[in-house]
Amino acid sequence: MIAIAGFKQYSDTVHEFFQLFKTPWEFYREGKFYDVIIADNSFSSPHDCKLLIIYSNESTIWDENSNVSIENSNIESVLFDSFELPFYCKASSLTGGNTILSCQKSKKVISAKTPDGSIIRFGYNLFAETEAILSKGQPLSYGSTPTIDLHISFLRNTIVETGITLIEIPPVPAGYSFFGCLTHDVDYIGIRSHVLDHSVAGFFYRAIPGSIINFFKRRITLSILIRNLFAALSLPLVYLGIKKDFWRQFDWFIENEKEFPSTYFLSPFKNKAGDKNQSRMRAMRYQASDISDIITELQANGDEIGVHGIDSWHDEQKGKEELNQITSLTDCSSAGIRVHWLCSFEDTTKIIEAAGYDYDSTTGYNEIPGFKAGTFQPYIPPGCTKLIEIPMHIQDCALFYPGRMNLTEKEAYPIFDKFIKLCSNMGGVLTCLWHQRSPGPERNWGNAYKFLIMNIKNSNGYFATCTQIAEWFRIRRQIEFNQIKENENSIQIQFENLKTESVPPMLLRIYKKRKLAFEAPLTKNAYELYLNETISSF
Repeated sequence: MIAIAGFKQYSDTVHEFFQLFKTPWEFYREGKFYDVIIADNSFSSPHDCKLLIIYSNESTIWDENSNVSIENSNIESVLFDSFELPFYCKASSLTGGNTILSCQKSKKVISAKTPDGSIIRFGYNLFAETEAILSKGQPLSYGSTPTIDLHISFLRNTIVETGITLIEIPPVPAGYSFFGCLTHDVDYIGIRSHVLDHSVAGFFYRAIPGSIINFFKRRITLSILIRNLFAALSLPLVYLGIKKDFWRQFDWFIENEKEFPSTYFLSPFKNKAGDKNQSRMRAMRYQASDISDIITELQANGDEIGVHGIDSWHDEQKGKEELNQITSLTDCSSAGIRVHWLCSFEDTTKIIEAAGYDYDSTTGYNEIPGFKAGTFQPYIPPGCTKLIEIPMHIQDCALFYPGRMNLTEKEAYPIFDKFIKLCSNMGGVLTCLWHQRSPGPERNWGNAYKFLIMNIKNSNGYFATCTQIAEWFRIRRQIEFNQIKENENSIQIQFENLKTESVPPMLLRIYKKRKLAFEAPLTKNAYELYLNETISSF
């Protein structure tokens, strides 16, 4: 059992971090034996445990006995698992003990242990770091680093390397490597809704001179150039209803996502830029009720409908109005949200929760693919009690749009591979955003999307809608380790609040003697496992 001692000012963050980790743990109770105690400088009780882990950037009473002490120097980052792991609160260097992790450039030590390995000392406050990331998000400079997932991996490795048995329910569906979450922001339902406005002007520029320039720069093929020019020339026929509207790509997604359920975020109201936006150019020129037939078709296809929020991010009452507008069209009791343009401020998630939303998927970057929340895992944001945040990682416009990364299709493929491999290793949810009009001209980002989803499938990803993912992680959070009995050859585990009918099942994972000793679907409330160093069985 892992106990948390101290960290009183971070109690919510402590709880959230270990919900992400999902191991058997409890707050410290004096007189009880624990395998591991995780403490800060406010913990001063005598300890009776196999391993004491101290997270603090200040001196503690344990430092003298462990021959480890704090220096005043401040470390901004260290190299861990090929990533530059940043620190957003003060991180102090250590002297003495046996080095575990140090800064590659300065050689300053950030983590050390006593010679007998009974005390491991970190020069930073893990839960202050977690709170800073989940509250404020990571800056773009560290946006490509899954910082919280690295902290979890580091803590897991620290415990496992001591030989202590570690039991966890990882954020991984049994039989799969991770979740794939396909989402679509519907900013446009067709170019026919836009007559000689800024969107059409931008389309003409990118379709004609922009395409010609990109062709001679070898950024697009001849077939794409011809497709864009033909689309621009055919626009009068589109307005007359003679030609198909090439900005309406719902059929394309239905055809290419036959096996893969996805989530569409629709505008609740048309021609509303939002109270906090000065430019009318931000307004969407349609509302969900304009495409009720498409909503019916998408739901019949196994897809779900969410809210593409306008004012929900800052106004609870307007959030309720936007939610009700969408649920009235879907016959669903609730829905999730992604705010238009990813607008947010420090109280956004609390306002969204108060408005009655089931989940939010606004946390992400417009500029790059990455980890604004520092994690692949859905989580409950600070100040919330029920709302699940599903971070967004890969966005088409961030990759391909001029003024952002402006990549070619082939230049994006290594990024897809990187994120898929990371999510396979760490577990969680890889959330992808492809705008509804993106497969059509002049964007032509459909092939890149097909490459992405097929790579997710071939990497053993499990596809689910945002609602399904939010529910799965709620079930995981509710599971409690009721009883654990262990001896040299076996271990008995009982669970509470385990819904064995969850689809897909959870995964039970056990590390013993520095090795992964057992991994199997979590399908019943009690287990008696017989373990050895290499193989496990019932």
